[in-house]
Amino acid sequence: MNCEQVKKCVMSLATKSCELDILPTSLFKMFVDKLVQIYTIIFNQSLIESKYPDKWKLAVIRPLVKKPGPDRALSNYRPVSNLNFTGKILER
Repeated sequence: MNCEQVKKCVMSLATKSCELDILPTSLFKMFVDKLVQIYTIIFNQSLIESKYPDKWKLAVIRPLVKKPGPDRALSNYRPVSNLNFTGKILER
């Protein structure tokens, strides 16, 4: 993985932030030229060691209504995971 690939991936992802992100996604994208080199090193080291950082495995899970209506049964909800932005980059 090289810096250009990481930068391309960062810029292609949606600008959605997760409350688990240390840095808001919009700020990350704004300073991608300054951050891409260090993140490329981190990602490559992660791939070399076959280790995915535990903090990147965390997600905020919220229930989302499948069908709106008066019925409040649990079967009317589906779980939606909001993942850490850095983890999304490495997954790609």
